[in-house]
Amino acid sequence: MTIIVVGLYLLGALFGITTTLQLLEISRPTHPLLRQLLLKAPGTYHHTLIVSNMAERAAEAIGADALLTRVGAYYHDVGKTIRPYFFVENRTEGAEGADPHARLDPYTSAQIIITHVKDGIDLARKYRLPRRIIDFIPSTRARSWFPTSTTRPFSRRAARTRWTRRSSSIPARGRRAGKPR
Repeated sequence: MTIIVVGLYLLGALFGITTTLQLLEISRPTHPLLRQLLLKAPGTYHHTLIVSNMAERAAEAIGADALLTRVGAYYHDVGKTIRPYFFVENRTEGAEGADPHARLDPYTSAQIIITHVKDGIDLARKYRLPRRIIDFIPSTRARSWFPTSTTRPFSRRAARTRWTRRSSSIPARGRRAGKPR
């Protein structure tokens, strides 16, 4: 039995196939990257647990791979561990929880938010997550159906303050978090 399990794991790794065994292994809360998310960005970790529960139920309802969806949701925001304090869910009350974006120009703030996707992909590759899990990371923000963009507040602030850098607002192609068009 053990030989079969090891064989399946090796075949999956060799041919780039994401197996149930791999998904179960990387879904454990003790996985180093999930542990890093919990310790460095606890608000984001909580968010991923909520999202994973909702995503799993949605996947079950439409007949999609619920385990893959759940595990992908666990990792969709791992890039926030690089600069967790720039994301509101990781801030605390009081002086420590002050908005770091208030000290930055809008373009820099937007770039920090957008960069969490690239950071997440880099971390996922470093920790050798399966390609199918890495594919969840650039889809952390919806496109046309979501009423606001992640960086729209910074674009508005730039326009209000007549801030200029490349243009009077953040370029439209730079607003979204690394999504294919």
